[in-house]
Amino acid sequence: MGRQRGIELLQEMYEGSYTIERVIEDDEEQARRYLSDFQDQDISYVDALNWSVMLRRGISKAFTFDRRHYSLVQFIGFVVVPPLYL
Repeated sequence: MGRQRGIELLQEMYEGSYTIERVIEDDEEQARRYLSDFQDQDISYVDALNWSVMLRRGISKAFTFDRRHYSLVQFIGFVVVPPLYL
């Protein structure tokens, strides 16, 4: 993306062009449960928070190329886009 575009994107975010979803306490509690449930996996707190916010907001599709972690949570109901088999 580049540094300048990153700065522009941040400015757009704070001017209201995008919705910023803040983490709440319930998200943090859910993230801790994910970390506990997946102790045998190398899952970051940020990944777990993302899943928690998605769950709370009813977001079921995740656009990502990071197949390592999102393939773990498909059973929760998340759909990875593009599909894992591509």
